[in-house]
Amino acid sequence: MDLLEVPMVEDGGLGRYDYVEANLEVADQAAARQLTKALPWLRDAASRALYAAPLQIPGDAEQLDLEKLRSQLLAALRQVPGGEAVVSVQFTQILRGAK
Repeated sequence: MDLLEVPMVEDGGLGRYDYVEANLEVADQAAARQLTKALPWLRDAASRALYAAPLQIPGDAEQLDLEKLRSQLLAALRQVPGGEAVVSVQFTQILRGAK
């Protein structure tokens, strides 16, 4: 997937954006072809998931909770038709935004 923009909440408001590059592992090649057709919907579902709730480690507004991010992304992607073929999400790059 393209870089995903993760809003980082500080003091109840937007503090900065972090950026995450994610690879989707799928069940098989046929599923990969189907998901390629659904990429716009997958991106939309991912974006909505990233804005649904803060994704920092509780008590540490500076650190992204990768497990929470992974589980929210998986849940959102699996709501897209064909998205149930996504087996896992691997983060390949994490860029911390400036305040």
